[in-house]
Amino acid sequence: MPDMKLGWNFSTGMEQYLTSWRTASDPSPGDFTLKFDIVGLPQVVLQKGSEKSSVADHGMDFALVV
Repeated sequence: MPDMKLGWNFSTGMEQYLTSWRTASDPSPGDFTLKFDIVGLPQVVLQKGSEKSSVADHGMDFALVV
């Protein structure tokens, strides 16, 4: 996704993350969120409700640009 941003703006406190669609034909927010977890060691996590799992646990790899 060109120009997509994921992460935190520490100056404003704004968090940017991805949320799944409800279904392929319903773009309302779904159950899953992909975001940075900055508590402890920063990591990309997949979250459903209060359940979190590290993206690394799912074999996904992201190139992060700083």
